[in-house]
Amino acid sequence: WIAEILVLPNVLHRQLVHDEEVVDSAALKDPKPAIVLRVTAISAAKLMGVDWHFFRKATSDPYLRLMLAADEWKSSVVKESCDPVWPEHDVRDFLVYDPEQKLRIDVHDWGPLKSHDLLGQVRPIAISQLLDELLKDQRRSLEEPRRAEHTFRLHDPAADVDVDPDPDDQEAGSEATTETGTHGEVRLGFDFLRIRPERDSKDGAVVRIKFDELYLPAKMQERYIGVRAKIGSEERTTKLVRPRKKRAAPSDDSSSSDDEVVYEVEHVLNVMLPESAMEQEHTLDLSVINGKSKVI
Repeated sequence: WIAEILVLPNVLHRQLVHDEEVVDSAALKDPKPAIVLRVTAISAAKLMGVDWHFFRKATSDPYLRLMLAADEWKSSVVKESCDPVWPEHDVRDFLVYDPEQKLRIDVHDWGPLKSHDLLGQVRPIAISQLLDELLKDQRRSLEEPRRAEHTFRLHDPAADVDVDPDPDDQEAGSEATTETGTHGEVRLGFDFLRIRPERDSKDGAVVRIKFDELYLPAKMQERYIGVRAKIGSEERTTKLVRPRKKRAAPSDDSSSSDDEVVYEVEHVLNVMLPESAMEQEHTLDLSVINGKSKVI
């Protein structure tokens, strides 16, 4: 729980001025993203085979699991292959809030009735390091769009890749990341996209939704509530909050006689719309959920 609240975009804040006209609480809790990192799953090679067959070599059903801060994505599964090639549409956009945030890349074997075995993992790489390695001949900047492809060496699933490598180890250099290790390698494509206040873009969009307060009838009061926003297949949920106060129903409002409970949500959600979704029409669906993630 502590790890979750200390990972961007989650922040801890202390408000000194409790006047929403002076200080916007939602804005304090929501750091502005710097860029969008678009990751494309391309291929992998020489992966371990963990699914055994009688008359042929062992294979795997690999998929990628990528994590950046509190965001996680899983690619599609390529069946029975130790050298998978993913379809072109296997793309994920990540919001980057700080260049020192680290991208984690794991390769798993899918299985319907067993745990998804970890086939290999890449040492977590900072976005700043990724920019440096991919574009050594250019000055690093988060202001300009960048595009490149890179091959990463996979490490033993039992290895502790979160420990910084020995500076004398060649693996810390860019050349070693393209060598084939004993657990194979994975190739990814990267687009570094600048966020601009445009309404018409074919590259995708970031939809920012700001919530201030939520009012519920007293009879629907829950100990904790949150708001879930969904556009297409993309979904985000605010943090759960407790009720702060009750508000009496207006005496001149004949349509409602119930008192209301006020929840100070004070949260901004960033919902990503990928490039593939820009040519379609989508609706924004909002749901109120309780502490058990049940829609109320």
